[in-house]
Amino acid sequence: MADTKTVKGRLQIQVHPLSDLETINPIPLRGELFVALETREMRIGDGVTRWADLLPTRSGVFTPSINASTGVLSWTNNLGLPNPDPIVVIGKDGVAGAPGTPGTDGKSAYEYAEDAGYTGTETQFSNDLNKINSHGQQHRSTGIDPIAQHGITIILASGWSNGEYIINDTIIEPDSDGNVYISQSATKDQYIAWASAMPQIVSQGSETLTIRANGEVPTTNIPVNLEVR
Repeated sequence: MADTKTVKGRLQIQVHPLSDLETINPIPLRGELFVALETREMRIGDGVTRWADLLPTRSGVFTPSINASTGVLSWTNNLGLPNPDPIVVIGKDGVAGAPGTPGTDGKSAYEYAEDAGYTGTETQFSNDLNKINSHGQQHRSTGIDPIAQHGITIILASGWSNGEYIINDTIIEPDSDGNVYISQSATKDQYIAWASAMPQIVSQGSETLTIRANGEVPTTNIPVNLEVR
């Protein structure tokens, strides 16, 4: 058996500017390592193949990913190498903290209505809301809009008394908003008579609405539409 000798020294690898390697295009010896100075690209020679035709030595790139539902960390790589074992990295939820300080109470619907210009009392506001809710329920149950005209009512010339006329209808309520306007089916003379009367609603009660003629009391029957809100 030959004697073993220990040689002290330093290993120097072939490191050259990339431009030189591309220009000279050397043939590295078998097992000889060439490195491009600027890019650190490495190629190992086989003794017959030139630098340009040697495959560069690749570094594996490992990419981590976490499953949000299970909290498991796993890996993939671009070289088909064995990956590290998956591990759980998301722990259990901690103990809930103490409740925060309650915030300031917001404004009521009535206060917002006041900001928008509503001038009635809070009780009147509640009644108005109830009226709207009642109209909505009626609309849903019957399919008929209660805030719509209630057909044509004929104001009879003989029905005026002391310059006033009372319309009777079951949909009229003391706190509802009634309105009367001439029907599109009216004739020219009826339009003139209605305009000359300068009608004004002066009172409203349960199933009644009173109109006053501020001008000439009509002497002809006039078809009108009754609207209640």
